[in-house]
Amino acid sequence: MNQAIDANKIKPVVDHVYSFEEASKAFDTLKAGKHFGKVCIEI
Repeated sequence: MNQAIDANKIKPVVDHVYSFEEASKAFDTLKAGKHFGKVCIEI
């Protein structure tokens, strides 16, 4: 799988990056289905 990702230059779609302090907002976004792609929490 990793070889296929590297060979095809596949990158994940990141919808939004939240700070650690905004973690509850990130989870609200996930629960509401308001995202397209990954929702990340930066620590």
